[in-house]
Amino acid sequence: MRLTFYYPTGATIVRDNKIAQFTTEDIKIGDLLAGEKKQIDLPVYLVGDQGEVKKAKVLMVYVPANVRSSFQKEVTQATTVSKFNLALNLSVPASVTSGQTMSYVLDYRNESEAELTNLQLQFSYPTGFAFTNAIPPSARGNSLWRLDKLAPGESGKIIINGRLLGKERDSKAISLVVQQTVGDLLVDYEKISANTAVAGAPLVTSVLLNGGTDFRPKLGDDLDYQILFTNNSRVDLLGLTVVARLNGTMFDFSRYNGDGLVDQAKQTITWSAASTPLLNRLAAGQQGAVNFRIALKRAFPSGSLGTKDFSIGVTSQVDTPTLPPGFSASRLTATNELVTRIATLPTLDPSANRSDPNFGGGGPLPPKVGERTYYTVHWVLTNGGNALNAARLVANLPTGVNWENKVRTSNGLVAPIWRSAARQIIWDVGAIPAGLGSTQAKYEAWFQISIIPTSTQSGQRLKLVEAGQIEGNDSLSQQAIVVRFDAIDNDHLLDYPNQGTVGE
Repeated sequence: MRLTFYYPTGATIVRDNKIAQFTTEDIKIGDLLAGEKKQIDLPVYLVGDQGEVKKAKVLMVYVPANVRSSFQKEVTQATTVSKFNLALNLSVPASVTSGQTMSYVLDYRNESEAELTNLQLQFSYPTGFAFTNAIPPSARGNSLWRLDKLAPGESGKIIINGRLLGKERDSKAISLVVQQTVGDLLVDYEKISANTAVAGAPLVTSVLLNGGTDFRPKLGDDLDYQILFTNNSRVDLLGLTVVARLNGTMFDFSRYNGDGLVDQAKQTITWSAASTPLLNRLAAGQQGAVNFRIALKRAFPSGSLGTKDFSIGVTSQVDTPTLPPGFSASRLTATNELVTRIATLPTLDPSANRSDPNFGGGGPLPPKVGERTYYTVHWVLTNGGNALNAARLVANLPTGVNWENKVRTSNGLVAPIWRSAARQIIWDVGAIPAGLGSTQAKYEAWFQISIIPTSTQSGQRLKLVEAGQIEGNDSLSQQAIVVRFDAIDNDHLLDYPNQGTVGE
């Protein structure tokens, strides 16, 4: 006969003066004669909340005499945690305002008929709790108290003071584990926990860019920032100060417009009650705002580009000397930050030549009706912004322009391809790195085309390549990028300008 015992959840099992890590235990019973009884004791500590039901299960597998098959029987037994020898009452505020001072109060009492010894109380504070002091002082680390002896009926109290920070509607849990020394071991004896909800902060601020938080500007764009602030307390806030700290290298302070005081060296803009009447008094429940306009620089800095150059940020800080009830700091302060990625702006410089040292050239210039003239198109790709992934360049050839299948690129790049059915040139460059053309060599491609003007084109200039576009995904902002580039005509050749009008 064999038994498998399944311990209840939360059980502490001590074996050979050690806390065991297993949750099930196999027990060999051997033979059990008819009418015989056996009892097995399995000592265990059950820890849980008062009223919590703990279930243990045993599975018995046996083979009756003179039978080859095995049988099994399963029994489940429930135990209710009905009473604590050490009664605990943990009082916490139902809700607090973020940053407000608060207290956790633990009342304990020995309700058993025996003295309790060698207990320790270990608190686990919620994230955002800042300990200030406690009565009585803790034995270690502001979270551990020891009870060497507690006589029957004896009681005590622990008061823990601090501040709780969190976002509105956060639920912050504090937990307590009472442990008892058993031999050389600390065994969990009782557990209790409680929750506090975080109410809205008394003063909050936020930052908007061009009316929202997800705007992705391009180089040279105007940036309209708004700093909002709200008094959520029940008292009027007096003498407020608002500071905007501009983070990053890409702000153009020469194009600043606003009524805040600018410190360009510190990259800050400050509004005070002296310049902004609203800041003299912000009534309970009132919202206010300050605004300013500034621009992005039109180009990234020369030299090595870093990630910091591809994003900008504005940190708002609003503070007041007015403190709502329950706050002990010297000033009430609210901060927030908006970080914005700068959208990549790659550029293509398209041009054309009459002749090329690799492809050659030929045909009349200016072009003539019925005669073929050859041109070489040159694409130069640069990128002063973020790297682009899955990038390609796409353009079409006008009707009557012929693809001559002569192509070359710089630095072993993949060559543009011609799709005749769509009359489309596609240059799949893949990744376009940041700093292309400044910190890295620019991408270049050359391809030859030809055209035989018709009589209907006599006296006109000829378009060689239609306007096209660069497509890709910004590697930092993950935004899909489409940048258009200009068409090319035969009157703006680099080697023979103003020679594009078709003659008879």
